[in-house]
Amino acid sequence: MNAPVCMAVRLPSVVSVPAPSGALGRALRLGTYVVAALALLQFVRSVDLAGVGALLGAVGPFAPLALLPFALQMILESGSWRLLLARLGHPVKWRTSLRVTLGADAIRMSLPGGTAIADGLRPVLFRRHGGVPLSDGTSALVVRKLCHLGSQGVYLALGAALGAALLERWATQMGELGRFLPAASFALAAALTAGAVLLGLMLFHGSLASRAERFLTRLTRGRLSSFLEVRRASYGTLDARLRMLLGHRSAAIPWNAATALAGWLLEALETFLILWLLRAPLGWGEALALEASVSVIRALAFAVPGGLGVQDLSYHAGLQMAVGEPAAVSFVLLKRARDVFWIVTGLLLKPV
Repeated sequence: MNAPVCMAVRLPSVVSVPAPSGALGRALRLGTYVVAALALLQFVRSVDLAGVGALLGAVGPFAPLALLPFALQMILESGSWRLLLARLGHPVKWRTSLRVTLGADAIRMSLPGGTAIADGLRPVLFRRHGGVPLSDGTSALVVRKLCHLGSQGVYLALGAALGAALLERWATQMGELGRFLPAASFALAAALTAGAVLLGLMLFHGSLASRAERFLTRLTRGRLSSFLEVRRASYGTLDARLRMLLGHRSAAIPWNAATALAGWLLEALETFLILWLLRAPLGWGEALALEASVSVIRALAFAVPGGLGVQDLSYHAGLQMAVGEPAAVSFVLLKRARDVFWIVTGLLLKPV
């Protein structure tokens, strides 16, 4: 449903991550696409066209309401980037920040490996449209990702606590393995939050970029020495900028942590709103548990554009027993219609 968009752009060296190469990399990509295709086929086979058509017809003109939570999420994301960049001495305009945010998210939802590509592009786009140096844009990106990681742990914990009824229903369907589901959810939540805090402390008290340079030099026995030497100054700048953003007197961290969590909760609100439009009997806590769980699955299927197939089957499997087949399929279609709308909107802004 989300067609990949071809583009060529040079990513900053400080955030470039080499893709898997060789036979192993090709096998991993092929395996991911096969799983996605099978998941999409399984979803399509279950469609009750008559029931789905009746439900979507009942939603009718109220369907655009489902676009509002994502719009608020993009506004919060744009404001968070503006605060981080302003802390580094770059007062970026709202229009510029929103343009970059929407454009990067359109790429995230439409390209294979879109999350990694979109993250790498953000510093490039802020340099192109806002004159922000790559080292500063990358520093802001690292802090923003830490806040997203830590807040996702809180999000998962809230979903497990408030959506216990839905988790119990899933656990019953899973059989013997299901009894570990609540504990696994809380363990993953704690690991994500603790990992984000630990990484933040390491970045603040250490010089990870410089240490990474020394590690790569030893690992490659000096073969990358000249390559790393040219970039040594940018690594030092990155360390200094990260310490500035992570300092205890900075208001950027509490605000970014709060807006990152608010962004996750807006995703859950979107799910609840769509189900409410479909008159599906699912409460706020259960919608939160569903969306939090799918966020993990979507992250694991990052190689597939927009998690196509994998995300759809996950929503369908999670909702089928709770709200019925037609409502589950209608929900997936409305979610994908939302994706298409924001992809088109972001690309029309011509971010690259």
